[in-house]
Amino acid sequence: MSEGMRITNAGRNALAQALTGKELKFTRVFVGDGVLTNQNIITLTNLISRKKELPIVNINKTDSIGTAEIVCEVNNSGLTQGFWVREFGLFAKDPATGQEILYAYRNVGNESSYIPADGGPDVVNYTLSLVTVIDQAQNVTAVIQGNNQYVTNTALISKINALFGEKRNIKGFWTYSENGEKIFRPVDLSDVKDSILGNYDADTINARVRVLEDALAQILVSLEVENLYPDYSHFIAEDFNDTSELDLYTCRVTSVIAGDDSIDCEPLDGMIPGSFYMLTDGINQELVQVDSISIENNIQRVILTQPVKNTYILNACTLYRTSANILTGQALGASARKYKSWPANISFSGSAASAVSEIALKTDINNSGNFEITGQGGFNASGQAAIII
Repeated sequence: MSEGMRITNAGRNALAQALTGKELKFTRVFVGDGVLTNQNIITLTNLISRKKELPIVNINKTDSIGTAEIVCEVNNSGLTQGFWVREFGLFAKDPATGQEILYAYRNVGNESSYIPADGGPDVVNYTLSLVTVIDQAQNVTAVIQGNNQYVTNTALISKINALFGEKRNIKGFWTYSENGEKIFRPVDLSDVKDSILGNYDADTINARVRVLEDALAQILVSLEVENLYPDYSHFIAEDFNDTSELDLYTCRVTSVIAGDDSIDCEPLDGMIPGSFYMLTDGINQELVQVDSISIENNIQRVILTQPVKNTYILNACTLYRTSANILTGQALGASARKYKSWPANISFSGSAASAVSEIALKTDINNSGNFEITGQGGFNASGQAAIII
C-alpha cells in the first residue's frame, strides 16, 4: 500500500535547509490510532496516539517530480494489544539542529486497518510505502533498520530491467569447467557447438541421423505389417526419398457398390492379385485386397477378398497401390504420376509386340509440335503421348 504525506512546519524548515545542500536524513516511522479532530497537521510535532515503530527498509527518490518513497515493514511481532492504524508519522533529523522532528504526517480516519496482537491466529507482515515531498534536495538519506523480506513493484521492475536487457543475437555463453571450478567464464558459440557435436559438422550428424531413421522406419513398418496382416507373405515399403522409385500404380474406378465384393476399373495393366490397394474418392477410403482379375466383354473387373464397406462418389473414385504409411485399416501415400523426359530430337524405335505400355512425356497437345512421332502412336485423351514399343 502507498500513502501520501503532508509536511509539517518543522518538516518545511528541514527541507529548506536540505535545499542548501545539507543532509536530510529520515530516521523512523511510527503508526498510531489517534483520531484527528481540530488539530492542524502542519503544527503537529508527534502522533496523536503513537503505538508502534515501523523499521525503514528502503528509500527510493524520484528527482523528476521531487518526491521520496519511504519503504517500511509492518508486522505484529511483539505487539501486546491490537489497534486500528489511523495515523502515520515520518520522522527526520533537522539539518540545522540535529534534533529529531516530525517531518510529515497522514491520518486516514475511517479508512483505517486493524493490526491484531501477536500470538493470535493472524500473522501480519507486509510492506508500507510512504510518499513525501523532498523538492530538489539532493542529499536525502534514511536510517535503514529493518530486515526486509519483501520488494516493492518499482524496485522489482528496476532489478529485472537491470538483469534482463534487450534482445540481441547470441554470440556466446557463460560456462564453467568440469574440474569443479565455481567461476563462470565466457565462451564463443562455436566452442559450445564443438563441445556438443564433437568434431563432426551438423550436416554429417544430420546425414547419420537420416540413415538411422530410415533403418528404423523399415524395421517398424515390417513389424507393423506382420502384426496387421500375419497371413500376408510380402509387402512394398516406400520412404519417398527418391520419387523415381515410387510404386504409384493407379486406375479409375468405373463401378463400385457398397456391400459388393467386386469393382470395375480401368486400366488393369500392372495390377497384382493378392496385393493390397487403397480405394478412395478423396472423402472416404478403405484398404482392399485383390483376389483375382476378370476381363470379359470389355468389362475389366477386380474381385476382392472382402466386400466394399463404404459408398463412393463414382466420378472421383480411384484405386491405387502404395504402402508408404500403413495404419490400422488405412494405407496412405502419394497421388502424383511418374514422368520421364528426353532431350529434343530423340528417336524411338522398336518392334511390334503384344505388350503395350504408355510413356508419359512432358508435353501436351498445345506443344505437341515439339515432338515428331512415327509409327504406331499418338496423343491420348489426357494429352499424353502414347507410343507402342
